[in-house]
Amino acid sequence: MFTKRFKPPAYNSYDLKYEKLVAANLKHIRAELLYTEHNQGDLLNSYASKGLVATIQNKLENVFSLISVTEGYIDEWESDLNRTPGLKHVEDSFNKLKSQFQQEVARAKQVAEAVKNRPPLPTADNNDDASTAESVYTTNVIDYNFINDAKSELDCDDRIVQHFAVPEYVEEDHKLTDSLIDQRDKGIHNIRSQLQQARDIFVDIATLVSVQDGGLQKLETNLKDAAKNSEETVYDIESITVGRRRVARRKRTWLYGISSVAVSLTLYYLHYMRLLL
Repeated sequence: MFTKRFKPPAYNSYDLKYEKLVAANLKHIRAELLYTEHNQGDLLNSYASKGLVATIQNKLENVFSLISVTEGYIDEWESDLNRTPGLKHVEDSFNKLKSQFQQEVARAKQVAEAVKNRPPLPTADNNDDASTAESVYTTNVIDYNFINDAKSELDCDDRIVQHFAVPEYVEEDHKLTDSLIDQRDKGIHNIRSQLQQARDIFVDIATLVSVQDGGLQKLETNLKDAAKNSEETVYDIESITVGRRRVARRKRTWLYGISSVAVSLTLYYLHYMRLLL
C-alpha cells in the first residue's frame, strides 16, 4: 500500500516543498554570481586568462541552468496556489521569493553582458607565465553565445515553459547533467502522488470517524431511551404494588367488618335464647 519515499540528492523529504527548493536555488545562484562578480574585474587586467574565463563561463552556465529550473518551480508553485485556495496563506512567501528571484535574474543578465563585452584576452606571447592548471583550458573553444541564448530564453514571456529542462546553450564539457533535473522532476511527481494518497487516507479516516460518531450518537440515544423505559417500568411496578396493597387493605377491612357483624349476631342470638329459656 505504501510507496517508497523519494529522496533527491541534498534534500530531505520534509524539505521538498517549492518554498525550500526556490530558496535553496536562490542561495546557489547568489553564490555563483558572487564568485563571478568578485573575479570579473580580473578580466580587465593582466591577470585574465583562458582558465579564468572558462571558470567564469562555467559559473554563468550553472547560474542560467539554476534559473531555468527555478522558473519551473515557481510556475508549478503558482499553479498550485491558483488551484488550491487553502494555500493562500503562503502567497506572501511566494511573492517575496519570486521578487528576489527576478532581482537575481536581472543581476545575472548584467554580469553576463559584462563578461560578453570584456576586452580580448592577451596573446600567447604575453601569457607565458600562466600556470599549468590554467593551461588545461587553452585547448577548449570558448563559446559566448550561451549568454545570448540564455538571455533570449529569459526575455521570452509568452513562450510555453518546459519545466526543469536544461538549456541547450550549456557546453558539453561543463553543462549541468539532465539526470539531476529529471530526478527532481520525478521526485516532485512522486511527492504529488504521495500527497494524493495521504489525502485519500485522510478522507477514509474522516469517513470512518464520521460513521463511528454516528454509531456512538445512536448508542447514546438508545441508552437514554433504555434508561427512560426503565424508569417508566419501575414507576409502573411501583404503581401496581401500591394498588395491590390498597386492595389487600380493603379486603382486610371488609373481613374485619364481616367478622365483627357475625360475632355481634352470634352474641345477640345467644342472649336472645337465654331470655327465652
